[in-house]
Amino acid sequence: MLMPDDDARPGIKLEFIRRQKGISRKELADKLEIAPGALFNLENGFNPIHFDDALKLGNALDVDPDIFIDESARFCAQGYGEKIRIIRRACNATQEEFSKMLGVTRSTLSCWEAEIGDYHPSSVFYYKLKEIAEEKDIDINRLNSEPESYIDDYELFLAGDYGKKIRYIRNAYGVTQTEFCNMIGYAGGASSCNWESMTEKPLRKAYNRIKFVAEAKGIDINKLNANPDYYKDEYSRFVEKNSGAKIRYIRLQYRAFTDDFGRMLGCSGNAVCTWERGQCIMGRQYYDALKKLAEAKGINLGELDNTPEVFQDDYDIFCVPGCGKKLRYIRNACGMSAEKYADKLGVSRETIFIWESERSQRGTIRRPGRENFEKIKQMALEHGIDMSTIDEEMAKLDDYKDFCQAGFGAKIKALRYVYGMSQREFAEMVDASVETISRWEREGKVRGKTAYPSKERFCVFKRLAEEKGVDFNESCRAKSMDDSATAG
Repeated sequence: MLMPDDDARPGIKLEFIRRQKGISRKELADKLEIAPGALFNLENGFNPIHFDDALKLGNALDVDPDIFIDESARFCAQGYGEKIRIIRRACNATQEEFSKMLGVTRSTLSCWEAEIGDYHPSSVFYYKLKEIAEEKDIDINRLNSEPESYIDDYELFLAGDYGKKIRYIRNAYGVTQTEFCNMIGYAGGASSCNWESMTEKPLRKAYNRIKFVAEAKGIDINKLNANPDYYKDEYSRFVEKNSGAKIRYIRLQYRAFTDDFGRMLGCSGNAVCTWERGQCIMGRQYYDALKKLAEAKGINLGELDNTPEVFQDDYDIFCVPGCGKKLRYIRNACGMSAEKYADKLGVSRETIFIWESERSQRGTIRRPGRENFEKIKQMALEHGIDMSTIDEEMAKLDDYKDFCQAGFGAKIKALRYVYGMSQREFAEMVDASVETISRWEREGKVRGKTAYPSKERFCVFKRLAEEKGVDFNESCRAKSMDDSATAG
């Protein structure tokens, strides 16, 4: 088949091939499900042939679609929005600024970058984009084939643990989150808090300021992107984990109140309180003074993390991820509603809910303070709850809940079969009546409710199973299924 010149316009190639194949404009338009006028516009260059159009034309005419694709259409293939965004970012321009450079409205540029519908840049604007790209050393062919190779340092910064990176940069200045936000022109500390907890991403404008203050401290962003721990020093390691508990431990070695300890460090007692409560971290400017105080008492700060039992008390051990379930267990064991429990502790019902659900507020998980923890301990003691064995008791409770699912009767029967006993013999062994054993095994009801064995009775069953070397919930369930299969 004869073909037009390679440098011919895509529309001319389209008309040439259509005529060569003896297809009328209306026939091809019907095949493409477009109006003949739309096809006329494509052939005569009134409308450009976009990448998707070229694929349809190639399929309809049984030719390689590349014939109809010029460099403008190739650029406007799916993903062109990100390519335009890359060029704009290379100019360090906002959409408003970049739209003025191109001579379009901001809404037009926004539509291009979002790839809304069939809203592509025309060839005129493509060549403007290409010219700007080349000025910024961006190769259009490479941008078309490998757009990811042009991801800038902002995207790389956000790709990893950007919260940790921002925290290291702030720690390099030894300032609070509020002070850091003020340094980069953001009022209040909420932004830094949200960035560090990764609940919100810093905008590019904020990133540029963060990068500026980082470089002012000799921090190379590229090295930080490659390894967020690259600039971690002994101060960063100290404040990264349990810093409040470690500070309190050192303070207690001096038997000092927070105000007295604050004076020793050169800060206020309130600052010491906020550090110990974990509301913020100690500034770098106080670390050297703390280190000297620790060394005077023979404490090596670098080794404290290896011996958490030295500085952690029962509060630190309790208030770890998962403590919300423990708090709910204690409240339920005390037989109190959330409202009554809150009243006893002198807090709101909402606070109880926040503690038990371990809900995050401003990037920080809310947990009871030490004063409330002491009240919780006292209430637990009054109701015969051993705080040191709560994890074991909760595990038993989980086992009991698992037991009380459908099929618990079959487990009891399977356990009885393991011992080779009749219902009467088994009843005598577990100190229950034959009627009770029969009711459990058939999962019978009393007054319309399923009669479950008590937790104490469950513990007896579990002990009996362990004496036979079987898991009551698992092995007995499996045995009951095997027995049922045999019977079948």
